[in-house]
Amino acid sequence: MSSIYDALRRIQGERGSWVAPLERKEPTVVDRGKIGWIAAGAVALVLVCSAGVYLMVRDSSGQQAKAPPSAAAVQKAPAPMAASLTPAAPAAAPPAGAFRQAPAASASPETLEGHLAAGDRYFMEKDYPNALLSYTKALHYFGKDVRVLNNIGNVYLAQGQPAKAIHYFEESNGISKDHVEPVYNLACAYARLGDPARAVLNLRKACRLDPEAKKWAATDPDLSILRGRRDFDRTIGAQ
Repeated sequence: MSSIYDALRRIQGERGSWVAPLERKEPTVVDRGKIGWIAAGAVALVLVCSAGVYLMVRDSSGQQAKAPPSAAAVQKAPAPMAASLTPAAPAAAPPAGAFRQAPAASASPETLEGHLAAGDRYFMEKDYPNALLSYTKALHYFGKDVRVLNNIGNVYLAQGQPAKAIHYFEESNGISKDHVEPVYNLACAYARLGDPARAVLNLRKACRLDPEAKKWAATDPDLSILRGRRDFDRTIGAQ
């Protein structure tokens, strides 16, 4: 029995030509190793590109951070002001007949000294309503005090109410006979009322308690109606 190959040769010989049978090509199989290298290369390329972008952004932000501030943003601290060569104005002297005591700057406003200090400040500023309020609070919370009563009388005298002021001066003098202020202020109040005799009488008492009262009386406008009277001049030692 002949083979299939021989049969094909006979057939082709009979036709005068022979064509080799077509070879069946197997599908190309890509090497997995090559695919892995390709994928790794792609990943590496992506990482390199990302790193480049990151470095560019960082350099850009760094340059912005290190950029010098604009001239408008830089402000120098103001130069210290030169000390004034003008001496501070001296504190106003207390009026004649006021208690001459050291100001209680550190006194609590809820203490007697605190109310007195507040009232004194208002009085020196000629804020008589608030001065009276401070002294009245001291009188209400701490009872009758020589200084409080005398200072209330001073407020009324400054407001042009000598009759009301006399009441507080006498009450202050009644608590203590050793204080010159209420006695001197009685002389001022009586002079303002137009009673020179009582004014000189109380002025003499004040000068006996404290010779300094003579200096007060020499320039006190409340006693202006007494100037030129012989008893007044003798009391203060005027020539």
